[in-house]
Amino acid sequence: MNTMIERANRIDQISECHPWISTKDLRLILHHTYMRYAEKHSGQQLQIHLDRWANMACSISQHEMKNFIARVKEFAVFEP
Repeated sequence: MNTMIERANRIDQISECHPWISTKDLRLILHHTYMRYAEKHSGQQLQIHLDRWANMACSISQHEMKNFIARVKEFAVFEP
């Protein structure tokens, strides 16, 4: 019997807290966050920062999350 409890991936984790966010938007904000942290961190340190960010994203209000998504979309570069 496997005694380890599997942790939800970041998309599932944030989606549980903010079910109103589309998967497309979740992927966009996670990509943005990854790129921001990857500039300064790598490996396990990067994963720790991303986990902390996901935890923080679950604790903020819908209003704060909508503002964050709007800022990310404002500066996102989309491939054709």
